[in-house]
Amino acid sequence: MDIRLFLQGLNHEVPGMAVSVYTESGEDQAVRIRRQGDGHFVARTHVNGVAVPMVVDTGADPAPLLQAARDHRLQVTHIFNTHFHADHTQYNREIAGATGAKVCIHRADAPHLDGVGMELEGGEKMTIGEMTVEVVHIPGHTAGQILLIINGEEAFTGDTLFRGSVGGTRGPGHGTFEQLRASIMDKLMGLPKEFVVH
Repeated sequence: MDIRLFLQGLNHEVPGMAVSVYTESGEDQAVRIRRQGDGHFVARTHVNGVAVPMVVDTGADPAPLLQAARDHRLQVTHIFNTHFHADHTQYNREIAGATGAKVCIHRADAPHLDGVGMELEGGEKMTIGEMTVEVVHIPGHTAGQILLIINGEEAFTGDTLFRGSVGGTRGPGHGTFEQLRASIMDKLMGLPKEFVVH
């Protein structure tokens, strides 16, 4: 896949501020709540029964997300941080406190956070409700940066990719440019072109 096409596939307009809830409660039924470029959450709801969602990164005001979870009777069980920088983790405590969700982050980034409930290695494949989550370690932007693959069709890259650019290796807890390049070329470029990339 051409890197330019891959970067054009990014679909959130405020890098580092995407917060999403995913849930599956039956065939073709889902709730998705995404922070859009205007700072608001957008929900498309087609849910029957009880659902088990997860949150990816907590850098935006959690009030709309928590209200939507209450409105749809969703029990948030996991908070995945793609890396430890504050614009991805600053509302972990509020969301975990309101929901009882477990904060999950790669072990290399875990020492930078309080309240970690699960340290990830990379290579984990989990079932959360009826959803599959695969964790891939992609160091570079931070030593513990992870990629989350949801249901084999969507990828959350944290700050490894931006629209038209890639994450830096100068911030707190960074890896090396060589690690970042290897993560992009060896792991992200191998994703199917049909994937939705966040």
